[in-house]
Amino acid sequence: MTSTSTSVILPTFTTSSAFTSPPHRLSRMDKHLDKGLEGNVLWEELDLTANTPSLMSQIIPKSSLDISTIEKITYTTGAPIFVDQKWKFEKNTSWGVRKAKKLKQVQDDTEMEVLKTYDEASSSTSVAPNTSFESRGSPQCYPTSPARKRRPRVHTRDSKWSLLFNTIYTSMRISYLSCSERSPIFPFEPEYLEHLHREWSPEFCPAPISDTTNDQRPGLVLLDSDVQPQSWAHVLTCVNIQQSDLGTSHDTILFKGIITKGYLMMREQPWRRFVVLFSLAANRLRAHYMDCSGLIITRPILITTNPTRLIDMLNTMSLGNSKVYGMDPTMHMCNESCKNMQCEVGDQAIGWIEDKQRRKLLIISILWRSQGLFSRGTICYHVRDKDGVEYALKDCWVDEAKKDHEEKVLEIVRGIPNVVTLIAAWNVEYEGESDSTLCIRNCHGKFSPCFCCKYHRRMLLTPCGEPLSTFSSKRELISAFRDFVVGGSLSNCLN
Repeated sequence: MTSTSTSVILPTFTTSSAFTSPPHRLSRMDKHLDKGLEGNVLWEELDLTANTPSLMSQIIPKSSLDISTIEKITYTTGAPIFVDQKWKFEKNTSWGVRKAKKLKQVQDDTEMEVLKTYDEASSSTSVAPNTSFESRGSPQCYPTSPARKRRPRVHTRDSKWSLLFNTIYTSMRISYLSCSERSPIFPFEPEYLEHLHREWSPEFCPAPISDTTNDQRPGLVLLDSDVQPQSWAHVLTCVNIQQSDLGTSHDTILFKGIITKGYLMMREQPWRRFVVLFSLAANRLRAHYMDCSGLIITRPILITTNPTRLIDMLNTMSLGNSKVYGMDPTMHMCNESCKNMQCEVGDQAIGWIEDKQRRKLLIISILWRSQGLFSRGTICYHVRDKDGVEYALKDCWVDEAKKDHEEKVLEIVRGIPNVVTLIAAWNVEYEGESDSTLCIRNCHGKFSPCFCCKYHRRMLLTPCGEPLSTFSSKRELISAFRDFVVGGSLSNCLN
């Protein structure tokens, strides 16, 4: 069986109906995506046999939840969320936008109330949530929260799905707070309880996230509740919802739109190992998995006949460890939520990253990052060790055949003036083995036509320079070019 070409989704795409950006921006974005997608897409429905395991099962572990448990979850009005194989929505949804950031004391009080509610409810069969998502974020609910300009409230399909998702989140979180380890109901790796303040927000459904290259409406987005979303750098994952059935036509605009959103997330969060987004089309749930080696679109799951799989997805994404949506456990980038925790970085840096000996280096700034869709994913950091010594650290995904190429070149030119010195080079490990884009694809045993396994590599270099954009005079710029020439000339002499 040959793999599906991206031509099945690209030719019938019309940018005018999918994007809100100016035409000149759309043309560049379309060409950029088309080039990256060619030969790098795997459709499970078309490319794999029916008995081949789906990537969805690896991303979203199956739980022991049954339908009877789901049927006991209710809205704050007492109305059930699922009846007779149908998901029910509140008729008068007044879900506004995300709640304002709570003060730490308010968070602690809420946490204790959730635990107390769980203890009281544990003797009962009901799993009803104890939080009203209709009033969250209002000044009456959090009088000490900072004011925030809000978008107009609109009763849309997305806002109803948002209320459904957050009702499920609240109910399942009550049970989750009593678990410290994996369980049949929560089969994913647990997150620290103090980090569990996420929410599904419809804030950007009526208006796109502003971006210099493309303005996209992300659909429902999963966010850390303490973070004020301003760009794609704050989106953990998103769900695109539409009523039409995509099963008979794979050239639907929705897929191209999701790919664009995935690209924007990868570009703004290049430290992620992968990005996973979801689509709900005519109650059919698909995962869209993207990393530096390509895109995989999973088989659809009908969430009316398999409602537990929707719950599994929501639980894994909103309650699980941040590794489930691609965060690298060997590094950490700070955001507003760190202010409410005892973050070891403090005000010294913007994050930390591990070196070859698993010691933590402070990330002072990002020097450079690549922009490709399925590229090497290169990002260069300005880092500092515990003794105050500063370095440049290069993090990238490289082809297996070229894994050690750059390291060998730097060893050859070691000692030449104006050429960086290699301190260390190593494979990044994930769960005890070398991290690569092959790890998650082993369940298939089949790949897209142009698939190339890429290994996660890091190099520590000295000295750490500054980007040319920071130079304040022509003299500095010319001096830098002179150093390039000197270093290059001496390198040629060695050859």
